[in-house]
Amino acid sequence: MTVATGLAAPDGVRGGVHVRGRVFDKVAREVVAAALQVPRDQVHVDVTEHKEGAALRVSAPLPIPDLDDLDAVRGREPVTEHLRRLQPQIGETCAHLLGRPITGVSFVITGAILPPRKRVR
Repeated sequence: MTVATGLAAPDGVRGGVHVRGRVFDKVAREVVAAALQVPRDQVHVDVTEHKEGAALRVSAPLPIPDLDDLDAVRGREPVTEHLRRLQPQIGETCAHLLGRPITGVSFVITGAILPPRKRVR
C-alpha cells in the first residue's frame, strides 16, 4: 500500500498524524500471523484502501497436523471452515488497531506447515 493517511488534529491543537502504508501492512501481517499461528516472515498481506475502509488479501501457508496421527487429522476442522471462522476475528482486530473498517479478508494458501517429526532412537 502506498497511500499515507492523515488525521486532523483536535480544535485548538496544531499538527497532524500521518500513518504510512507500510504501517498498515505490518500491523495486518502481525495480526494474521498470530491468528494463523505461523511465523510472520511466511505471511504476506496486501492492504487495499478505499472509501469504505480497507480490504486485506492474505497469502500464507497453514499449519496442519501430522498426517500419521489419524486422531489429530480427524479432529481438525476443514481448511475452509477454519479460515471462514478466522475472517471476522482478523477483520475486527485489524479494524480496531488500524482505526478503520475492514471490508473484507481474502486468503490465498501458499503451502502447508507440518509439525517437526520426532526421531525415535
